[in-house]
Amino acid sequence: MFDPVNYVNNTDTVSFDCPLCFNTEITGAYFTNTVWAYHYMNGSDGSGTGTYETGDYYKLIFKGLDANFDYNGLETEFFLADFTNGNSYIIEDWTWVDLSELGQSFSMEISYETMDAFTPSYYCMDNLSFSLISEIVDNNIPEINIFPNPCVDFINIENIENTKISLTDISGKILFEKNNCSQREQINLIDFNSGIYILNIISDDYSISKKIFKQ
Repeated sequence: MFDPVNYVNNTDTVSFDCPLCFNTEITGAYFTNTVWAYHYMNGSDGSGTGTYETGDYYKLIFKGLDANFDYNGLETEFFLADFTNGNSYIIEDWTWVDLSELGQSFSMEISYETMDAFTPSYYCMDNLSFSLISEIVDNNIPEINIFPNPCVDFINIENIENTKISLTDISGKILFEKNNCSQREQINLIDFNSGIYILNIISDDYSISKKIFKQ
């Protein structure tokens, strides 16, 4: 029964190792209910408190997180049970859930939300999948060397004469900027926190961005 007083929201987080996150996007995973949750929701667990009715639901909400574990604005959802808007079902088989809307997220937050406070707050996940992001090759862009990456103290950039470079955090905040670069430039990251940064290189003929990993 629909019960806003007993609304429940809990959260898990799935994190991905770098540099895996550099060149991959989340595509999806298989989900289903646990045996306990399924039998509770269909009223066959013997507790006498289950049996979902009109207005009840149990859903998973997937949110993308950036390298600092902040919400990046990308999300999708999947109902493990839905008795709203004319629906009447409880998932009992492994079901593929498309997570491509999360794109190139560095972590994934999974919230499980139900209108019944007694629903067992468990779910099953398997075969989390990724796809390779194809890089676009442009013969007009010179071979730019960026090293070391990952880095500890400094990042070196070669073959960038007469360009503008900037380093931003993943939110877009500019942390370093220089115009009219020489053939080789060096950026000092000693005082920067560990994490992911974006190096932007702009000339009259091209514009590229590279991820920099600070250890």
